[in-house]
Amino acid sequence: MHTAVWTGNAMLVWGGLLRHKTNSRVTGGGLYFPDDNHWQTIRLPSRMPLTRYNHSHVWTGDELIVWGGIDGNLGSPTAEGFRFNKGTRMWSNISDQGAPAARSGHSSNWDGERMFVFAGLSDHDYLADLYAYQPDDNRWSKISLPQQVQKRSYHTSVWTGSHILVWGGQNESGFLSTGLIIDPYTGAVSPMNLAGAPKARINHTAVWTGRKMIIWGGLSSEGEKYRSGAMFDPASNRWQAMSLKNSPARRDLHSAVWTGTHMIIWGGSGKKRPLRFGAAFNPEVNRWIKLRTEKPLPRRLMHSSVLVGNRLILWGGASSDLLNAQVSPPGGSTLWLDPSLMGPGFKEPADHVTKLRSLSH
Repeated sequence: MHTAVWTGNAMLVWGGLLRHKTNSRVTGGGLYFPDDNHWQTIRLPSRMPLTRYNHSHVWTGDELIVWGGIDGNLGSPTAEGFRFNKGTRMWSNISDQGAPAARSGHSSNWDGERMFVFAGLSDHDYLADLYAYQPDDNRWSKISLPQQVQKRSYHTSVWTGSHILVWGGQNESGFLSTGLIIDPYTGAVSPMNLAGAPKARINHTAVWTGRKMIIWGGLSSEGEKYRSGAMFDPASNRWQAMSLKNSPARRDLHSAVWTGTHMIIWGGSGKKRPLRFGAAFNPEVNRWIKLRTEKPLPRRLMHSSVLVGNRLILWGGASSDLLNAQVSPPGGSTLWLDPSLMGPGFKEPADHVTKLRSLSH
């Protein structure tokens, strides 16, 4: 429910929920510097950003752009957005002129110049619209899409370099097993092939490998948690099933990152309780690899994973099921991935010694 991105020298964390029992919200955030294991508080502006969760975000290379989500004070969707500049360490407002309607459960993607916001759930309806935000001139524009585009929220989306790939989620008809290939420059939308697509689900993850989108895990409308997934190739509009051999335990609300050669999944809500382990998937050979740690890590779900070299930083989330009376945040951990799981040309740092470390508080 919070946001975590890598700025180049620190992990920036913002927003989210503090506890579910009291429904407390977190305002602001902090910067975590892994090299010396310390945090710095982000100074809040005179006009403090609304506390929120279930928002979307993009990282531009210089700024974190946060938009939409649930207003933590009112409990309803918001149409406000803010930008955090890593150089000035200051927040600024996003223009509301021509902005999308208030929503949560939408997706955002960054193409190098613009943030694209797609679909989501308003106070009254599921949505299927597309907007572009240009930070250079602080301007919104609506992108016209065909009227028959399927409405959805709580889907996943990835940016291919030229198209937005959207898959899954839910709308008034239930959970979805459909996907869209969107050209944001022309407004053209093509449906993904249904043959071989994963079963309908939410709370799954999606990563982009450079050639394929990998969908894995998630929750069915009947409450079943999945240990299955599939790979989608937009060039051929075809799905390929992922191997179930050595596939990790069923889960949703987990995290997933792409290393350059492997998808790393971690944690999540298991069949009976949150999980404390992960796995690596190699799409080239369609094979899972179990990941082991020197000692058990805290159980967590709805956390964030940030990859820095071969360091996987896990932060936040919940350590108990959401329906429990009390949810304790599990803090953070850093683990070092084996260099064989990294992309071509990766060189392990000379000072690589520690295999596992807890984040300072």
